[in-house]
Amino acid sequence: MQTIENIYKNKKLSANISLSVATIVVLFLLIELTFFCLNNFSADRTETIEKYCVNDPITGYKPQPDSSKHVIKRYKSGKIIYDVTYTTDGYGRRITKQKSKADSYVIYFGDSLIFGEGLDDEETLPYYFSTLTKSSVYNYGCSGYGPNMMLAQLSEKDLSSEIKEKKGIAVYLFIDNHIRRAIGDIYIDDRAPFFCLNKKD
Repeated sequence: MQTIENIYKNKKLSANISLSVATIVVLFLLIELTFFCLNNFSADRTETIEKYCVNDPITGYKPQPDSSKHVIKRYKSGKIIYDVTYTTDGYGRRITKQKSKADSYVIYFGDSLIFGEGLDDEETLPYYFSTLTKSSVYNYGCSGYGPNMMLAQLSEKDLSSEIKEKKGIAVYLFIDNHIRRAIGDIYIDDRAPFFCLNKKD
């Protein structure tokens, strides 16, 4: 009798193991299918109708100065991702709410998060901040920028000729991906500046 119970228990154990393995395989296939669909869905995006950047000798490219660009991004199916307007000043900076009597500045550097890709002019982070401060706020961000672009802007441009206030602060929004951009590990734009150490480090 004990032998039959052991066999029965082993069959039950075998069935449980088989069911567990089958469940894991099905879950794995579902996860693979989910990521396959997500990758194909994101690859379905098409770029903007009207380009808004121009060549720049310092950063490689920047938003076109003194312009108002109507930008649409959509999937190949025709579904719109965003439909916005990017307005820039004479230096290619995204517009913010400027103060006529400000005695200090706040400069924003960064990528599409600072520039406000997919957002209208009055929806960007620097614009919102400009409504809350007495300082003049300048948005030097652009999609695809990294710390190498900020370094190029600070070392190669005379920002004092572009900013009338004499004192202020700079803000840089950093994400981990920026390290890969700065060392050329991921492709953003082949016009981007890159820096390396010289013999004196």
